Amino acid sequence: MINKKFINIFLFSTCGTLALFFIVSFYYKNKVLKINDCVTTSMNEIELCEKSSKFIGLNSVSTYFLDALIVSEDASFYSHQGFDLRELTDSMKTNLKKKQLYRGGSTISQQLIKNVFLNKEKSIIRKLKEAIMTYHLENILSKDKILEKYINVVQFGENLYGIKDASSYYFNKHPIFLSLAQSAFLAHLLPNPVLYSEGFHKGQLTDFNVERTTDILSDLFQYNKIDELEFSSAKEDVTNLIL
Repeated sequence: MINKKFINIFLFSTCGTLALFFIVSFYYKNKVLKINDCVTTSMNEIELCEKSSKFIGLNSVSTYFLDALIVSEDASFYSHQGFDLRELTDSMKTNLKKKQLYRGGSTISQQLIKNVFLNKEKSIIRKLKEAIMTYHLENILSKDKILEKYINVVQFGENLYGIKDASSYYFNKHPIFLSLAQSAFLAHLLPNPVLYSEGFHKGQLTDFNVERTTDILSDLFQYNKIDELEFSSAKEDVTNLIL
């Protein structure tokens, strides 16, 4: 027969754990709500503010880039609820096969949370914070708003953040005018922008730069985001990106 004292202790512990979880969840929900205001990101101390002259809306960015970003970083972005276990598994397999960080496993929502509210610490506690905050983010902002804020804080090179500055720096263009090849190139930088941009700075794209950018173009074609003529033309443009 089960000891009543044991049952009482078990129930008390369970209730206490649930209460603590809801308190912690409520705290992080309020923290995530601040993303609607002007905030300075924890990761890189970048101002994220829709009133800023540096902020750019989705309607002012090339759809080529937005599509390239999604297929390369988070193909199921508009259908998942913040987490993509299949993508995480696939990314691990790809990275092991390539023996390098070829693709990430975090969703765009998770990456936005990491950039805005967390730091580069790698721990179970940080991952738990990220999970709780990502859950709340998906319930606070629309998918378009999440994507919009992400492209304004994501890193594209050393001390280079946001698609507006990246488009100007690499191609001397406003983001709305990015070509298909340029868009795929910028998207390919994101997993490791400082390292992957070295070829550009040296004036000669590496084999990896060309391969990964072309892979993104291929994905765009496979997802019916571009037609065969656009795909063929953009592939030829990749090797001439820095001429």
